[in-house]
Amino acid sequence: MSYEIINKEYQNQLKIAKLNDIKLLSVASLITIAIVIISAIYYDVSVIFMALLFIFLPISLIALSIILVVLFGHSQKPYSSFLLGAILKEYAQDEGLTIEYVSKDNDTDFFKKGGLFTNSSTKTIKCRFDYTSDNGSQIKIYNGSVFTRSRNHITVHFDGLYVVLPHMNNTVFQLRSKGKEYNKEHKLLKINTKDDVIEFVQDSERASIEKRFYQLYDYMNALPGDQRYIAGINGELHIAINQYFWKAKIANFNHDDFQQIKRYFKDLIEHIEHMLAIIVY
Repeated sequence: MSYEIINKEYQNQLKIAKLNDIKLLSVASLITIAIVIISAIYYDVSVIFMALLFIFLPISLIALSIILVVLFGHSQKPYSSFLLGAILKEYAQDEGLTIEYVSKDNDTDFFKKGGLFTNSSTKTIKCRFDYTSDNGSQIKIYNGSVFTRSRNHITVHFDGLYVVLPHMNNTVFQLRSKGKEYNKEHKLLKINTKDDVIEFVQDSERASIEKRFYQLYDYMNALPGDQRYIAGINGELHIAINQYFWKAKIANFNHDDFQQIKRYFKDLIEHIEHMLAIIVY
């Protein structure tokens, strides 16, 4: 599909998403307003109506405020459910690549398997695409986030690029910019051989990590983002870079944005191929 066709469909889906959101919020608002009106009429009859008025009056005002925000804003759903997938498909066809885009994926077990982030957290996947590399490797690429919530505070532990590479790796280890390890299947011990990276290995008697994985970490340091993580587990290599993913621009999407997203995918695939070249020799 060309830019014109993709953008036309994207704008259409933005309108549909906005209408659906307004319909849903309108129904909720009408119900709360009706309860407020009834409670106001019978305010002096019972303490129950008095309580309902105090509860649902602020709720109805909040609902109306949200409707105004939705009315003048844009839904993010079409961005992940359609736009990114359409542009990725266009790029894959141009380059002759095998890539499958998945806009919704609720399987977050890979986070636990990698052991890079706390298990007592909420994990979300914004999108995923599966890439078959030049050497035939089946690679899963995620735009995901990990966060914890306590009362009114949200702590974001990770928000960015997460890649799962199949790899004939028999050692369990981690290289990371910050924090401790969260591998629940293996006891990992911290070692100190380099000043610029935090290192964990499974066996202190053989406390070493192959040189190629340090080379991979150094390569990742040159990429956009602010924190890097590598986890070696049996048969897989997990790579995560915080704040490395295309940031959504919902409104006023234009041809330059289209080209920039295609360029982002091109750069990302080239980086992944380079990573594979580092670890497979």
